[in-house]
Amino acid sequence: MKKTFFTLVCMSGVSLCYAFDVSSYTTVAPVAPLNVSQPSVVEINALSRAGNYALTDMQGNVVPQQFRVITKTTLIPPEQVEACTSLCARADVLVDGNEDTTFDFPLTSQGSQKGTIKIVYAKPLTTDSIVFRTTRDSYMPNEFTLTIDGKPVLNTMQGGSAKFPTMTAKTVEISFVYTQPIRFTEVGVGLNKEEVVTSSLRFVYQPNEKYQLYADSPLGRELLPAPPIDLFSKKVEQEAMVLGSAKNALYREKDSDSDGVVNSLDNCPSIANTTQVDGNNNGIGDACDDYDYDGIMTAVDNCPTVVNPDQRDIDKDGIGDTCDKEESRITEKYAWLPWAVFALVFCVIVGMGYEMLQMRKNNA
Repeated sequence: MKKTFFTLVCMSGVSLCYAFDVSSYTTVAPVAPLNVSQPSVVEINALSRAGNYALTDMQGNVVPQQFRVITKTTLIPPEQVEACTSLCARADVLVDGNEDTTFDFPLTSQGSQKGTIKIVYAKPLTTDSIVFRTTRDSYMPNEFTLTIDGKPVLNTMQGGSAKFPTMTAKTVEISFVYTQPIRFTEVGVGLNKEEVVTSSLRFVYQPNEKYQLYADSPLGRELLPAPPIDLFSKKVEQEAMVLGSAKNALYREKDSDSDGVVNSLDNCPSIANTTQVDGNNNGIGDACDDYDYDGIMTAVDNCPTVVNPDQRDIDKDGIGDTCDKEESRITEKYAWLPWAVFALVFCVIVGMGYEMLQMRKNNA
């Protein structure tokens, strides 16, 4: 009997550990060793953007890592760039396309400080992203606010860029809070015109360590421990190659609903249905199918082929009123019965009235 292999990650100073089951990945491949003398930011390229990956060391410990689909952003040269801390100044070096030139946001007092970068264009342009580049020894801001033409814009910060819905802009203002010096090399407004079909994974490579990459989990991408800082805002110090992959000997197919049928064969992988009944033969078991699309699963729908979200069943015979051809209530099954009862009652009343008249005549 195969043993399921679990690894446990415990971050220093944190009591919470992360359980990781490598048996859900179908393949494993060694990462070619690198010669590093100190911890280094390393990137593994040419990965499938739809793939599921998990990096571990050779002891089976999960390595804090970041996985990202690579996008290509075309930056648009502005008319003017201004950067402000306590004072404002021209900052054309932020958009000169040269990462050897920098603009500093120093700390001039204790605690957090505010900084602003304002980018102005001669005429409105179409944009959906802001790109940031810092030197290797610099961190990204702690807090970040984006204002376009005087209006705050909701955005998603991903590594060295912020993305938002496509819009036109003439003035872009980036405000942030920082607690340590920042040295920017480039800041630009851009448009994602092309998405590269490959992805990359970054992690901190430790000296004298070796790594292996697990891939292709049928369960999809899971939440893995991430580094304390965003590695995609840093320069890659080395690239790593993945050597030939092999079948993961610890892989075992999952049975998510514990009904005795593995996910790849289960027509309802998330709902237990040992019988695998599939009345309409569409590949989806009745336990999780909805023939009539009324929001009620077929297995419990009292009218499985007729829309009846209210599931009304007056006669309580298990068949919804919408599709019940023969109601079980006697008054509906025998429609004449109410009239017969009414006629009987009428006759009784008439008879009683006649008897009372006869009694009065006799007494008279």
